[in-house]
Amino acid sequence: MKPDMIDRYRKIQHRKGEWRFGDIGLDIELGRFVVTWSVTGYTGMEVHWEGDGQPGALQKDDPDLLWLPPVWSEDGRCLCDMIERDFSVTRIWYDSDDLTTDDGWIYGVDFIDGEFIGYYNSLPEALLRAIKEQEGKG
Repeated sequence: MKPDMIDRYRKIQHRKGEWRFGDIGLDIELGRFVVTWSVTGYTGMEVHWEGDGQPGALQKDDPDLLWLPPVWSEDGRCLCDMIERDFSVTRIWYDSDDLTTDDGWIYGVDFIDGEFIGYYNSLPEALLRAIKEQEGKG
């Protein structure tokens, strides 16, 4: 994950609440994704590592462990629910060498009041930038 995306995720960690079963995280130090398997008491949690699925243990308050919220979820712990203004998302096929995308699509976010945020390589990146913009830190 690129450093600017890590910074954007760091700025929304206060919205996580407690770690829950199934939460996705990124261990920045190791550069590996994890899935929360169980939360063990006040400080620890059991995880499964991306790739090999091996179990492991991490500290919930580890500063190198980032919570990566989903784009959408029913419980409200998601990027879409962090945007308080009315917005729409545009997905455009982008066939150019100017912007490198994983799947050929770029994503734009417009606030309904007319403010355009921009086009980005992924939907999470576009939503994180909209969150930043609405908080006046654009």
